[in-house]
Amino acid sequence: MMAAGKIDITIDGKKVSVVKGAYLLGVLRDNGVQVPTLCHHKDLTPQGLCRFCVVEIEEAGRRRLVTSCNYPVRKEISVHTASDRVKEHRKRLAEIYLGRWPNVPVIKSLAKLCGASDAEKYR
Repeated sequence: MMAAGKIDITIDGKKVSVVKGAYLLGVLRDNGVQVPTLCHHKDLTPQGLCRFCVVEIEEAGRRRLVTSCNYPVRKEISVHTASDRVKEHRKRLAEIYLGRWPNVPVIKSLAKLCGASDAEKYR
């Protein structure tokens, strides 16, 4: 039986019970899933714009990418944090950021984490 205000979701194949309306990024972090972020970086003001926190959700047999930092969990979903689609999105995004800010340490660190090309390519 589900507690009031709770909902079951699946994160990378693991079923968890979460507070309905909680933002997905917090839920993922609370469950030990590391999701890269830039706008939620400890040294920056959160804006919800960087799109590094993208994950793939599945509901009713359909999959789509969502930004986990501003996605409230309202119904049962399956969350895929490291699908090929998610990895490719993060890698391409990191390459774009490297092209714009090749010498910024936090960008270089995120790019490496996301498997993007070496920053030297963008100097």
